[in-house]
Amino acid sequence: MFAFILLTSFTSFKSGEIPVTFILVAVIFIGQQVVEGVFVRDNISNTSHILGGIVGSAIGYNLNKKG
Repeated sequence: MFAFILLTSFTSFKSGEIPVTFILVAVIFIGQQVVEGVFVRDNISNTSHILGGIVGSAIGYNLNKKG
């Protein structure tokens, strides 16, 4: 699900630019997962959330590249 959240940040952007929405979403959500992974013990794999975000970002960028 997190991959889709970051994937939607790339719905429209100009070639060679990174959308501001992506930067905000990535910093907030990935930062939250890193903090929870370090300080909170709750049987949730934060690493999988972080990797999902990376995968969603990469796919979104590659599918929407204009070239």
